[in-house]
Amino acid sequence: MQKTYHVFGSGISGVMTALHAFQAGFKVILYSQEADPHINKNSVLSSTWGGGPTRMMTLTEGEVYLGNSPLYPDMAQQFRKTVCDGGWLDRYDLSRSEQAWLAKRQLFNSKLGFAERNRNFYRKANAIGNTFWQKLFHDMPELFEDTFFTDQIVRCYDEEEHLKLSQRIHDAQNIMQKMCATSQELKDRHPYLTQAFANNYIAGAMEITGYSFNVQTFIINVLKRLTAHGAEINFETKVTDILLSKDGCISDLKMVKGDQNFLIQPEYGSFHLGAYDTTQALSSTPAKNSVMGVTGLWMKMLKPDQMSFSMKAHFNATASLPLTDLNLIINGDHLIVGGGYIFTGEKLLEISENSKNKTYEAMKKSLAKLFPENRLTDLEILDRACRRSFTYDDLPRMDALHTTKGGEMIIYAGDNTGTTSMAPCMSQMVISKLQQHASKDSIVEMLEEHSNLRSMSNNILENSANPH
Repeated sequence: MQKTYHVFGSGISGVMTALHAFQAGFKVILYSQEADPHINKNSVLSSTWGGGPTRMMTLTEGEVYLGNSPLYPDMAQQFRKTVCDGGWLDRYDLSRSEQAWLAKRQLFNSKLGFAERNRNFYRKANAIGNTFWQKLFHDMPELFEDTFFTDQIVRCYDEEEHLKLSQRIHDAQNIMQKMCATSQELKDRHPYLTQAFANNYIAGAMEITGYSFNVQTFIINVLKRLTAHGAEINFETKVTDILLSKDGCISDLKMVKGDQNFLIQPEYGSFHLGAYDTTQALSSTPAKNSVMGVTGLWMKMLKPDQMSFSMKAHFNATASLPLTDLNLIINGDHLIVGGGYIFTGEKLLEISENSKNKTYEAMKKSLAKLFPENRLTDLEILDRACRRSFTYDDLPRMDALHTTKGGEMIIYAGDNTGTTSMAPCMSQMVISKLQQHASKDSIVEMLEEHSNLRSMSNNILENSANPH
């Protein structure tokens, strides 16, 4: 008898898990708090639907923002200052759970060995994801129709030291394609950057293996494929609470759709709530208070004529420029520009006007360094945001809970800025975990490494609470 798999969340992580569950032989039922994307593509909820419509992915896209990474120095300070003071905090009046989360994060900032091992985990996940995206594009090209898919990413840096460091990182991942560090090389390959180079705003640019596409159109295409094969999609429906039995098994899920409240009793499935409603929904689970929101903002501008690939620009963070990375992703004749790190914590949908204005100002300053002023006359602020889910240790949650029906459900959340790159690997890990590691060796190895890292994280917390 075919088993039913329930997926809660229709972002890229949830939809990729639904696709893998279908391929593993499950009947799929997906629940999305979003409206039907054919009707409404511009809601304020979710990174996938509410943010800019485009995403990029590379083998170094997901980053561990802990310790003292050469490209992201002194990260401990970023969570102590507001955006207006050059940090990441949206506000200083934090709740107790937000303060506790930040205190744990400060602890993990000093655990450099854990941070480096976690960083290697991210890069392995990205590498597996890269292979999957290549295969998916080859096997199911219809999923990428009308998504403006590109198969290369350009990265530029404002300092020569960071350019060379990044070159070594990408060489080690075997995804470095070409370095452009002279005016002639840039003129030949990326003429839209020659003025920025001449003004010493950038030290050069690299071409690396990577992809970008319109994620909203891609997900609509995936949902069409799933429904054509019998999947059930429930829009404007969300889980509000996870009810546990006395022995800690999931017995019921409280659901709401419009003014209707109801219960469901799933046997198998997974939660992909991102940073939404996690305070209430996860309050009875091991993931309680472990996931907080960090928000990015979006703008739109006309694409330079000679620009063929999406780009990531890296700038040193300063008090006047409180962001380090700017994503410029091709979407037809336009670029969707994403940037900013604003710790919104539990108040995910609330961003102060001061933080918004400071971030938009910084984004405009960065764009002014990259492009001539006449390119920015049509610059438009998009009233949407990318709400990323962060954990205090930068290790994604993957908590397994038994159900009273004899199955299991997985809570998955917290892959910070790397969701699209990591989604194929992590979604396979979720399905493999439920099937007791009946998967490829690489996925089993990733599950084992994730389990080891989670044990390390728990030990760090226990030792800090009970110092010898």
